[in-house]
Amino acid sequence: MNQKTIIIYDQCGLMPVEFYVLDGDYRHLNGIYGNHSKQSKKLTDELCDLFYDEEGESLLTPVETFPVDEVKNGAFVIVAGFLP
Repeated sequence: MNQKTIIIYDQCGLMPVEFYVLDGDYRHLNGIYGNHSKQSKKLTDELCDLFYDEEGESLLTPVETFPVDEVKNGAFVIVAGFLP
């Protein structure tokens, strides 16, 4: 079975919450926020590398609504994002 992770991407009110479905297990990124000085640089870099290329362009497209069916199929759900 192909494991998936749903990322609830939170920008702390700066932008609406977005939902992403990624192949793989990204539970280790739960609670990681880019631009947070008290978190692991390695993990914040990994999160940023998932979402943005070297020019800062988005690599992922959010799904329009929360992917309930993915959760029913066993996807992990985490919250991560970026602090303004």
